[in-house]
Amino acid sequence: MSCDSCFGPLLEEPFLTGVYLAVNAISDAYLVIDGPSCATQKLEQFVRNHDLNSTMTRRVKPHRVAQTDLEDNLIVFGEEDRALEILQAMASQPDAGVVLFTGLTCAVIMGRDQQRIVSSLKDKTSAPVLSVASRVSSGDWLTGYAESLNALASGLPLLPHEESMRPRVGIVGYVHTRHEGDSAGDVQELTHLVESLGAEVVSIWLDGSGTEALSRIGLADVLIALPGSRKAAKLLAQRTGATVLELPLPFSWKKSQDFLAGLAEALDAMDILEAVLSRFLKPLADGYLFLAERYLFGTRWMFLGDPRYHEGLVEWARDCGAELVLTVTTARMNDQVEGPTIMNGDDPTWLAKAQALVDEKRVDLVIGNGVAASRLLMEDTPFVEFSYPCYMRHLFLPTPSLGFSGGAWFSGMLAEALCRKETLSSLAKPEG
Repeated sequence: MSCDSCFGPLLEEPFLTGVYLAVNAISDAYLVIDGPSCATQKLEQFVRNHDLNSTMTRRVKPHRVAQTDLEDNLIVFGEEDRALEILQAMASQPDAGVVLFTGLTCAVIMGRDQQRIVSSLKDKTSAPVLSVASRVSSGDWLTGYAESLNALASGLPLLPHEESMRPRVGIVGYVHTRHEGDSAGDVQELTHLVESLGAEVVSIWLDGSGTEALSRIGLADVLIALPGSRKAAKLLAQRTGATVLELPLPFSWKKSQDFLAGLAEALDAMDILEAVLSRFLKPLADGYLFLAERYLFGTRWMFLGDPRYHEGLVEWARDCGAELVLTVTTARMNDQVEGPTIMNGDDPTWLAKAQALVDEKRVDLVIGNGVAASRLLMEDTPFVEFSYPCYMRHLFLPTPSLGFSGGAWFSGMLAEALCRKETLSSLAKPEG
């Protein structure tokens, strides 16, 4: 085997990608990156590629992302005027709700104190300017997203808590990847799950809205902390007095049931939980069983994408008699779970291992993001594009993957991919 087949491009997404995603998900957020001109090249992955509706670049209004053109000698001589000028310009835009400031590796290594720069602007700008702790050398894209939430949780103005007739819930840690139907559908499903127990969703961090909607999280009695957002939820709770409830991402039937059960207990609504679950599951059961038995049973899957979906995929596969034989993650997993082989996308051998499974016909279905699709040679192996980034699958109506309706959509996508291969293969065979 040649060296080229053993080592390939990394699948893991870098820290700055997560910061971009957070800014993209807040309609009136601006971002200033302390670094050279190459800092904004990552925009190409989002605008008109992954997210058809992204407004981070605009034709009439100023772009929502800028860099400081940082050079070595500027730090050596302690020059910060350029950064201050850009931050003030961003914060003075009429539609600016918040400005985030973070640095590239060069700024971190050279000791640029971004927090001090931001502090010097306190009370001098109409929109708050917040420093996102830069972990470009040690973190990945989910770290970047989490640190952006931490900055918002620490400094974004919030509405004061007030009493209400029914429980109010805020959700922290949903990774809103784009302004298209998949994220819109997930936001609807998260809202539907909470409202089924008689509570009100006051704000989802993040859901594609602006800072005015995000400030409503101050009204919450309970803060649901999804995986990866525990710190942000606790920071918010310190400011608002809300109770923090750690719940799983509701991706899979079991995870969705666990999400509802945990929330029902916190809301003292266990008496209605069984009826709520029945209302969700009963209309879907027969169709899911048909798809599982007809197309999914006995199949072998490979997943290349967001690690937060790994455990749910293990459960999906187990529920329908399939097997997840390999997961390659785009971010690092802190907790390894029992089951199929897992490897991080920062392992340069991921591509060779994944390609071998495809070439040797040891997988029947590949579920992966747009980067995996561009690297793997799959020929006649069915592929479902899922997880960030998506370049081929664009959705204009709500199409969730979370919750019970999301489970129906997701299992339908997998079954369709396998059915398509079966159908086309039978049509290609000569009669007789």
